[in-house]
Amino acid sequence: MPLSRDLLMTWGSEWWQEAPSEIVSIYENEIRSASRSEVVVLQKVLADRENQGYHDIEMLVIDRVQGRNIRDLKALIRIVESATDEFVRFQGSDGRMIVLERDRVEKRNRGILRRYGVPIDRSANLQDEA
Repeated sequence: MPLSRDLLMTWGSEWWQEAPSEIVSIYENEIRSASRSEVVVLQKVLADRENQGYHDIEMLVIDRVQGRNIRDLKALIRIVESATDEFVRFQGSDGRMIVLERDRVEKRNRGILRRYGVPIDRSANLQDEA
């Protein structure tokens, strides 16, 4: 999801003290540029056997997908959905890599969403990216 004040406010009225300091710093200091119009954050990995080992990852700023810089959430979606490689690779701002087997995750996606009570995989403004 995009890094926003609404996201930070999930930590409460004193979010600037309660939210992860790296995320607050990025929110307060990151200047938009032609190469990045919004910061994309992996808020929480929804645990499943296909993403085992990544379950503890929260609030990770995603800088690159498939080796390409991320301009905004729409760009991330386009890159992921146009990927034809066997694996999809996400790189966090801290250098961590999340590598998922594309076909297996695609097959399990609906079940994962259903298990966690998530009705759709993206907001209405991103539906045209499907």
